[in-house]
Amino acid sequence: MEENVAAHQRLAAKLREKYGIQASSSPDDADVILYTSNVRVVDLAVRQGCSVSVRLPGILLLASRLFGLPVESGGVVAARRRGGCTETLDLGLLGGLAVLLEMAFYTEFGYMARFALVGATGVLVNLAAWSFFVDFLGLHLILSGRIAGYALPDALATEVATLWNFALNEVWTFADLRLPRDAWSVARRLVAYNAVSLAGLAVLTASHFAFMLLTPFSPRLSYLAAILVTFIWNYTLSRRLAWRGNVWR
Repeated sequence: MEENVAAHQRLAAKLREKYGIQASSSPDDADVILYTSNVRVVDLAVRQGCSVSVRLPGILLLASRLFGLPVESGGVVAARRRGGCTETLDLGLLGGLAVLLEMAFYTEFGYMARFALVGATGVLVNLAAWSFFVDFLGLHLILSGRIAGYALPDALATEVATLWNFALNEVWTFADLRLPRDAWSVARRLVAYNAVSLAGLAVLTASHFAFMLLTPFSPRLSYLAAILVTFIWNYTLSRRLAWRGNVWR
């Protein structure tokens, strides 16, 4: 069975696998827009021709609005259909939460969460690379002086982590965006991401000192606050300069 369905790329793949539904490339030419693969929502929207809202408790409805999800009549809109009926489903707390999380995965919040997770893995890669350059290759011995000696392995380990982060963001975090994937376009995104990350180091240092000077925060708490500022910097600039694109298709 094939329907004219507009969906996010990952969701579209799931819909094809589970239901044999072929997703269209744009919501503008779609009779059905699905935002979830929940079987009851799909059945009502595709087979019975209804727009579907999933009723949520107040706190989850508030979260839906914060995520920027379509909310109408006390529920999150899980499917839209041109014409036809309108149905509201009560899937219970767990069912509603599952739909909400799946929909949030395809929003800017979802991109941000995946970007943060990639960054967390990058910290581990940075530490592993630094240990390899120092403990195995002894690069810190090339230049004289304790501080100067560690500058080379520090820089190399940071670049290895940056390349790791870029690769994961390219193939996972932002894989759904409509972006050219030829070698030249990927290289341009890599240069932009490298520049943002390099500037992020300066933002981290400046923010750390600013919080220590202007707030009663301890150095450790100031550093944590600076990490948050740097994350916002890196994500915002990366989205604008490297991975531009809309969340919904």
